[in-house]
Amino acid sequence: LRKHNPKALIEIRHFYSTPRMLRYGTQFRANDTPFDFIENFHRIVQLRMMLGSKVPVHSDPACWRPDELPENIARHMIAAIAGVPMLSMELGELSETGEALIRYYLEIYKTHRPLFANGTWRFRYEFDRVAWLSVKDCKCCAAWVTDEESAKEIITGSPAELCLFNLGANPIMLPPGGTVFNYTGHRMTSDKVLPIAGMVKFRK
Repeated sequence: LRKHNPKALIEIRHFYSTPRMLRYGTQFRANDTPFDFIENFHRIVQLRMMLGSKVPVHSDPACWRPDELPENIARHMIAAIAGVPMLSMELGELSETGEALIRYYLEIYKTHRPLFANGTWRFRYEFDRVAWLSVKDCKCCAAWVTDEESAKEIITGSPAELCLFNLGANPIMLPPGGTVFNYTGHRMTSDKVLPIAGMVKFRK
């Protein structure tokens, strides 16, 4: 393939993704998990655990029900941008809310893409559950958390700038000093609580 086309993109699927396959693939993709953003996130973390940093890890293409809650659409997108986000949707049939959320989270992904591509990825499991995933360099950090204890752990050890996503099922209490946004990107009046599918930014 490379002799025929040196620029060929070669995707290795989840079950074939091992460190020995790094010489063959240009990208690696999470296995199919339709409608399940938590499992999509879990499989992205599995690949990052096996393959290390600076490896393109693609999410399973996100899809959701036509009547899905907006907060859950946001959680689909938050999970997807832990890898290279992919979609499996009839774009012409999206609601205005769904389209706006896709645009919003893809913009977040593009803004942080240099960090995602070149930073150091770390994670922590609690039994079979991902407690948190983070990527950071010497200046900034982005992290996905699922509960309050995970958020405290990440905030305590963060560099100068931190962008934290709440992928969990409950709001998270925060220390002072952050700027909080809801799942649509609108700034919250209070900086004390990170809502479900919300994002908080800290600058030291």
